[in-house]
Amino acid sequence: MELQREFVSNLQSRSLKFSGFLKSLESMDIESCRFDLLDGRLLFLSGDGVLCSEKITLDSKVGSKFKDGEVRQVILDNQSQNLSLQEFVARMMACGISSFTIYPEGRRVIYFGQKGDCCYEFIRSEPGDVRRPEPGISKALQ
Repeated sequence: MELQREFVSNLQSRSLKFSGFLKSLESMDIESCRFDLLDGRLLFLSGDGVLCSEKITLDSKVGSKFKDGEVRQVILDNQSQNLSLQEFVARMMACGISSFTIYPEGRRVIYFGQKGDCCYEFIRSEPGDVRRPEPGISKALQ
């Protein structure tokens, strides 16, 4: 898990893109990565079951209300503009997202509000890939 610790130390870089973060997770054989935005913690679960927890510094606070439409807009903006990880996380927090979990192999991200509200995203493998339609996906994300 030394790779994850080194990665977390570079997390504050304003130039790190969300898409680059996803590629890093895949290359490190990470099964899931959870951002706990209330606690300021990043949890990695490796493919062999090892859990690594690292403290992260966040510049923003979680909004008091989950704003579904705004969450979906941030997701769409990220897909079209390739936001920096810092900007993406700050905008998600402003929308009331208290945590999100990335599943690199399953190509999904699940976003949670403080009261159990949730939204999920399917991740494209490569730019221009078309997502497979699945039940429950918002039309805004197709």
